[in-house]
Amino acid sequence: MSYITPKDNYPSPSRLLDSLRSTGYELPSAVGDILDNSIDAEASKIDIYINYNKNDGYECIFADNGRGMNSEILDDALKLGSEKSEYNQSSLGIFGFGLITASIGICKRVEVYTKSEDSDDILVSIQDLEVIYNDNEFKKDGPRKVTKEEEIIFNKHLANSVSGTVVRWLKCDKIIDLNNERVINSVKNKIANIYRAFMDLPGSAKIEFSINENIIEPSDPMWLKNDETEIYSDEYYPVKLKSNENGTIEENIRCRLILLPKFEIQQAREYKINEMTNGFHIYRNNRVILIG
Repeated sequence: MSYITPKDNYPSPSRLLDSLRSTGYELPSAVGDILDNSIDAEASKIDIYINYNKNDGYECIFADNGRGMNSEILDDALKLGSEKSEYNQSSLGIFGFGLITASIGICKRVEVYTKSEDSDDILVSIQDLEVIYNDNEFKKDGPRKVTKEEEIIFNKHLANSVSGTVVRWLKCDKIIDLNNERVINSVKNKIANIYRAFMDLPGSAKIEFSINENIIEPSDPMWLKNDETEIYSDEYYPVKLKSNENGTIEENIRCRLILLPKFEIQQAREYKINEMTNGFHIYRNNRVILIG
């Protein structure tokens, strides 16, 4: 079917941004979208920095030693609805909205610095919402080679890495809690729970997460490290799923039923074991995607 009189119907950039920024994106969830990209880039180390001062507000920085990006991929990364059409089934993010939507939901300015292993160039691309609001056009700076001042920002975090990416959030007007320690703890606890499987992978597959230079230890809500915990059932079930090529693929779903140790009432309160913390955890590619 085609239109009789086709006409472009682009949305108003400022109105669209207002809508995207009013969706109530919480900081821990937005941080998760950035970390998903780092994991997809095969990073083994991801450092997070969350700092606050009265003059500038919050600044959030994410640095990983993953593959980095070339100019084409970086150009796509700061575009709403990435045009990238091929995704690996193991990718944690597949809709092309993660980096830019997460950034828009938290801050007015995002800077992305990156270097790939096969290039000596450090590239940068910047999107500032105040520029878009002022011109009412979707515009960004770059991708381009970094200036000397921008190179310092990249090397501060990844000087010893052959490749990697630094994402910097500035003008974080959507972080309204001025208690920096509380904000850091909310992000740290989310990471410890959602990405705990990556922290426990063997050998070189393990991913190290840190926040403000403190290593994040994995949480253990199922008490698997306690000798009194009982693994009641641990089985795999084959399922058939539709593939992108209109065919089917067969995967295995692992189901584990865990019986927690029996605690006295006071101990249970201390460990926060109750109806709200009992339930199920659903993983996709080692990442917790649902807790109920």
